[in-house]
Amino acid sequence: TIPFIKHGIKLPFQNEKITKVGGYIKATERAYNSYLNMQRVDAFIKLSQVMQMNGKSFENNPEDFKNAAKFVNEVTGRGDLGPIESWQGFLSATMFSPRFIASRVRLLTNPVNLVWWKNTPKEVKGLYFKDMAKLLAGVTSVLGLFALAGYDIEEDPRSSDFLKPRKGDTRIDFLGGMQQYLVLAARLIEGKTKYSDGTVAKQDRGYTALRFLQSKL
Repeated sequence: TIPFIKHGIKLPFQNEKITKVGGYIKATERAYNSYLNMQRVDAFIKLSQVMQMNGKSFENNPEDFKNAAKFVNEVTGRGDLGPIESWQGFLSATMFSPRFIASRVRLLTNPVNLVWWKNTPKEVKGLYFKDMAKLLAGVTSVLGLFALAGYDIEEDPRSSDFLKPRKGDTRIDFLGGMQQYLVLAARLIEGKTKYSDGTVAKQDRGYTALRFLQSKL
């Protein structure tokens, strides 16, 4: 299939317009996207109601509602690309889910982002820290259960297995796309990486960043 992929040609089983099951493929895709959009709208409505109870409206405080919408998109994996928004088409063609990458990075870096502290309404900040606390509690509980079940838990953030329950060749990553960025940050800060055999060695930060970029291509 490589020659077809190289030239951007869809194989028959990939093209919903050719195969007899194409209509079902398209229908399931639309159902999936519709469900996610409904989840986003529902979350935004609930958050808007809280803001309205505090005396805010879109007419008197439009930026707060726009930032609330941005937050809902981020927690559901559809981040804002900011100054490179116009590159969306190119990035989508060359990288795996650039909006998802943006959403994970933003969620992890919000507490140290001065612009976020300045522009984000208090209702969104409260919800953000509440959700992150739930995530931390959930991760701790799940890791404890896996440990009791006999799985090994990697605690070194420089390892690609960080916070992944392991048993034999099986790895379980349940952090919703955040684990990779925690590992990348640890490796860039220390300039070291931990390999699968347990050894820790220095690694050029530029090489570390390049390897991570390659994994997203």
